[in-house]
Parts: sequence; structure tokens; C-alpha cells
Amino acid sequence: NPSNWKSAYLDAGNNPKPLYKAISSTGGNLAITTAPAFSFPPIGGVMLTFATGKSIEGLDFGGTTVRNRIFSVWDRTEFAAGTRSVPSGTSTFETRTYTRQVDGSVKVGTVTAIDWSNRDGWVANFPTDGEMTVSNPELRADTIFLTAIRPSTADECFGTPATTLYL
Repeated sequence: NPSNWKSAYLDAGNNPKPLYKAISSTGGNLAITTAPAFSFPPIGGVMLTFATGKSIEGLDFGGTTVRNRIFSVWDRTEFAAGTRSVPSGTSTFETRTYTRQVDGSVKVGTVTAIDWSNRDGWVANFPTDGEMTVSNPELRADTIFLTAIRPSTADECFGTPATTLYL
């Protein structure tokens, strides 16, 4: 019944509050313009994975000063129960790293197991300033797929953006 729908999270004034607000490593707001991929991990709750970036208006693309990110946020049952605060910032997130190779491919840094008793998700910066997601992430066989674009480099012949498929 749609009349029973409401936000599970409320602020002190009883106003709806988002599960998570994406921020840059410098504290600025990042645009979430795609639908998240979601999964149901064996630890309970729901895992929401999304990336940031906005390529909707003419001046959105090519802003090489913004470092967008990929987030995976665990929507714990404790959040709705009020026994744990929803995450703010990335202090309770495990940091993952991506490094762009000379040939343009991306290498994932060392991945260690996440201690979910004190983590609410993970976060990774796109390896290139100005890089952003342009597609909804998809979950297939426990792997997240998403496509990103980044500004072309000065040594490329055309201004066509370069693309990367992240797995």
C-alpha cells in the first residue's frame, strides 16, 4: 500500500533522511545520477553499490578537478532499528584503490577481507580526475560491472572521452 511507504531514516526533526550522502575526499558533495545495484549479503541487510558523476549538462563533463568515487553501502538492519547511526562520511568504510596503467587499463589494489563488525561499506576513488560513471552498475555472479568515462588526454588526437569498464 503506497500510503504506508515512508523513509526508514529520520533526522532529529522527524524529517526523512537519506541512507547515505556521497562526498568527495575533500568533503564536497558528489552527484549520484544512476540507480544502485543491490545485493543481499550473508551478513544481513542490503548492500547498495553506486558510483558518482554527472554528465547531463554541457559543462558537466571535462571538469578535471573532481575525483568521483565508487561506493558500496551496507544498509544494516541496525540503522532502521535505531541501534546504529547511518554512516556519514567514509570513516566507517574500507578504502579500495584503483590504479590506471600506462595502456589505460585499471588495476585493483590489494584487497583484504572487510571486518564487517566495524565497517558500513567500502569506497574507491576513480583513478583519474574528471572520471565519472555513465551507466547503472550491474551485479553479475558477485561482480559489479560499471562503465566510466574520463576526459581525453592532451596527446590524443580527438576530444572524444576515453571509457573504462570496471569489474
